[in-house]
Amino acid sequence: MVDLPRDQAQLARRMGAYRAVSHARPEARPTVRLLVLKPPLPWPPCRPAAGVLAANGVSMLPLWARAELMLPYVPAVAEPSTKQTTSGVPAAGTGSLPVGA
Repeated sequence: MVDLPRDQAQLARRMGAYRAVSHARPEARPTVRLLVLKPPLPWPPCRPAAGVLAANGVSMLPLWARAELMLPYVPAVAEPSTKQTTSGVPAAGTGSLPVGA
C-alpha cells in the first residue's frame, strides 16, 4: 500500500521523486491535449466539469512536468478551484492506493 500525499508539500516531494524516471514521450503530448482540451465524453454537458478537473490536474503538476507536456499554467484560474475540488478527495477514498494502481 502507498500512502497518498496529504498536502501540497507531500505531493511536491512525491512528484519530485518521479522526475528521474518520468519523461514525456512524443505521443504523450497529443494525448494530454485531447484529454485536457476536448475530453471524449459521451455527454457534452459534462465537458465544463471535466475542464475544471483537467485544469486542477494541470495546476498540480510540477513546472518540469508541465513544460515537458507543453501545458500552460494559469494560477489565477486553476488554483482556487483546485483547493475546493480536491479538499474532499481524501475523505472519499481509503487514504491509500495499492502499489501499481
